[in-house]
Amino acid sequence: MRCSQIVCTLLTVCCATIAVPVANATATATYQVSIDTSFLVGHPAGPFSLFFALTDGSGLSDGTNTITISNINFFNGSPLGNPTAFGGVTGDLASTVVVTDTGTLNFFSETFSAGQSLSFEITLTSNPDEGPIPDGFAFYVLDSSGLAIPTLSPRADYLISLGIGVSGATPAIYGGDPSRSPATGNPIALPAPTVTLLDTIPPVTAAVLSPQPNAAGWNNTNVTISLNSTDSEPDGTGVKQIQWSLAGAQTGSSTVPGSTTTVTISIEGTTTLTFFGTDNAGIQEAPKALSIQIDKTPPAFLTFPVSLTVPPTSSAGAVVTYALPTATDATSGVSSAGVSCAPASGSTFPLGTTTVTCTVADNAGNVATGTFKLTVHYNFKWTIGKPAPALNSAQVSDAYKVAFSLGGNFGLNAVTGVTSTRIACSGPRGVGLPEAEGRLGLSYNSTTGNYQQTFGKPGASAAGTCAQVNFALSDGTAQAIDIKFVH
Repeated sequence: MRCSQIVCTLLTVCCATIAVPVANATATATYQVSIDTSFLVGHPAGPFSLFFALTDGSGLSDGTNTITISNINFFNGSPLGNPTAFGGVTGDLASTVVVTDTGTLNFFSETFSAGQSLSFEITLTSNPDEGPIPDGFAFYVLDSSGLAIPTLSPRADYLISLGIGVSGATPAIYGGDPSRSPATGNPIALPAPTVTLLDTIPPVTAAVLSPQPNAAGWNNTNVTISLNSTDSEPDGTGVKQIQWSLAGAQTGSSTVPGSTTTVTISIEGTTTLTFFGTDNAGIQEAPKALSIQIDKTPPAFLTFPVSLTVPPTSSAGAVVTYALPTATDATSGVSSAGVSCAPASGSTFPLGTTTVTCTVADNAGNVATGTFKLTVHYNFKWTIGKPAPALNSAQVSDAYKVAFSLGGNFGLNAVTGVTSTRIACSGPRGVGLPEAEGRLGLSYNSTTGNYQQTFGKPGASAAGTCAQVNFALSDGTAQAIDIKFVH
C-alpha cells in the first residue's frame, strides 16, 4: 500500500514542478531551510517521512542538474533509516542526500522521528536544459501511508518547490492546510518553512595601479594600488573587509573594514602584494597576488671617455672614433638600448670643441647623462720665429716674414685674421726674422708644408718699437709672435 501511495505522490510531483516560476539567480544557489516540526510529534499519522524529488524537464535524463541536501539537523528527532530511492539518488538523512536528474523522475524518501524542528541546506545547480519545461525539485512530508500531508500549495501538497531554469530558481513555499486532514488524525497546521538564500559566493576584489608600470613592468615612482571589492550577486551580503600583505622589498599587512582601501609601495625593488576580500557571510575569496617593481635610481657609468684633442684631417675637421661608456643598474637593469652618445663615435667632428653627451636608461625609465669634450685643433708649430713672449727682430728697412705649420694644407681660410698690437719691448731674445721677397700676405708652400705670412717694410719710424702679431685660426685658437723693429 505504501509503495503505491508513493507512486501517486510522484505523479503529483511531476505536475507540481512543471509550473513553478523561474527567476534570476546565480549558477549555483544554496538555501537554508528551517521547519517547525513540533506539530508532528505524537501525531497519529506518523511516523513521517521526508520526500525529495527531482524531475528532468527535458525528458532526456541528461543529468544536467543536481540537488544536494546537507547539514541535516533534527533537533531532538532522528532519521530512522531504510531510505527509498529511485533514479539518480545517493546518500541518506544521516549524512547527505544527492539527487541528479539522470532519470525522468528521481526521488528520495526516508522515515524520521520528528523533533521540535528540522533544518537542512539545499544546494542546487541551474544549468540550461533542453525543451520548454524546466527541471523541477519538490520537498514533501509524507505520513505513514505514503501520502503527502495536506498543504496550501495550489497544485500538489508540497512544502517547497523549485523550478530550475537557465537563469536560476526561486522557491515556492507553503505551510500545512488546517482545513484538510492526513490519512489519520486531525489536520496538521504545519507552519510554512523558512527558506533563506545563503551567500556562498565570495567577493571579487580588483586592483588598479597608479601609475601603471611601463612596458618592461617597472615604475620609477611610488605606486598606489587601489583595492575595490564587490559582492554584488543577488544573494550577496556585502563586503565586510579587505586584507592585504606585502612581501619582498617592502613588507607590511593590514585588515581594512569596508570594500575599498589603498596601498602605497615606495621601496625600490620587487614587492608582492597579496590581497583578498571577505563578505559579511564570512566567505573569503581566494587570495590574489600582484608584483610591483620600483626603481627610482638612474644607472651608473662604469667607464666614461676622457676629454680628448685630435688634429684635423681636412678643413671639415676629423672623423673620430671613441669607446662607448659602459653602465650598470643594480635594480631594474640597463635597458636593451644600452648607452648612446651624440655626436656618435665615427662622426666627423668640426674644427674647435664639441661637447659629446652620452645617455643611458634603465628598464624603469631612469636616465643617466654624462658629457666629455672632443676638440679638433691644428697641430700648430712656428717654423720661422719663436712664439711670444720671445722678442724676434726684424729690420725696419726690409720686408720680413714668419712661417708656421698646421700639420697639413687646410687652405688659406685656416687663418681667419691677422692683427698687430703695439707692446712693451720686454721678453727673452728670439730670432732674427729673414728678409722677405715676393707678394705680401699669407701663402702656403706645398714643398715645405708651411704657411708663410709676409709683412712690408716697417720704416725708420718704427725703429726701437715692438709689436705682437696675432694669428686667429679657424679651429678657434690664436697664436702670437712678438717682434722688435731694429735698424
